[in-house]
Amino acid sequence: MPPSSLPRLTPPHLLPFYKGCICSRTCTLVPRGVHSGSRSCSRAPASASSKSIFVVSRRRAINLQTAPFFVYLCGGQQHLNPAQAAEQSTSTQEVAYFAAGNPTLLAPFFRELAYRGVTRVTTGSADGIQAVRVTYDTSEILYSDLLRVYFHHIDAADGGGQFKERGEQYAPAIWTAGNESYLKEANRALDLLAKSEVFGNKPTQPLAVKVYNSTPAVFTPSADDIRLGGKQLSEALKQSGRTSRLGDGKGKAGIWGYEEYCEARVCGYYVNAPRCQGTCRDYYVDGKLGLS
Repeated sequence: MPPSSLPRLTPPHLLPFYKGCICSRTCTLVPRGVHSGSRSCSRAPASASSKSIFVVSRRRAINLQTAPFFVYLCGGQQHLNPAQAAEQSTSTQEVAYFAAGNPTLLAPFFRELAYRGVTRVTTGSADGIQAVRVTYDTSEILYSDLLRVYFHHIDAADGGGQFKERGEQYAPAIWTAGNESYLKEANRALDLLAKSEVFGNKPTQPLAVKVYNSTPAVFTPSADDIRLGGKQLSEALKQSGRTSRLGDGKGKAGIWGYEEYCEARVCGYYVNAPRCQGTCRDYYVDGKLGLS
């Protein structure tokens, strides 16, 4: 049936006749009282747009031109006043603070998580310590995932700075914003990584990262928002000593490099992060980030 011949129903008119569906799902909607048959809702990617919605009933097909009505039904578009919209848009936003050396060299690894729900990364000074402020959506990414990224790009055993950046202003630190579960997760990570000796520390020696169960009293954004990427970032990581200490995930060097081996006369096998063993593997399964 062509779209022009479909009844011009507004969403309020549709509500009594069609079952509701959940946004980001591909659904079969049917008039009330009509058996829906074997078809049912199936999960679709959260990023699916209205173009991916195709609704079929036993009486008529609803094509893409009418799909926005069903986005409305699914809660995809709601008419909110500015105050409600602001509250809704920020209700799942939280801020995390991490410090470890030059924040310009730490920030890119959090910015890479934009597809996972990190909405903004700001470099600056937190209570006199060079740090990054990470704004993220808790409905899309877990705090524990931010911690995994953090520990993957620092030297947690070095409390006098980081790599070639020396001094207290470059010391590693985490602020858990008074959240007891975040505090527990940070201390759990430190305990597992310390026991594994992955950073070259003794197993009974605690790592040097300080954990503050608060937010910084003062955070001052950097005057110049330097953003490195590509070859510039790779070169800066090498010059700072990070690549030789940590590796870049593409070679054999550093903690997070890989080790090649042969088996049955066939070479080319490799194991990720061979220095990450024991309790380190409890935290970084297979030596990888293992984001949730």
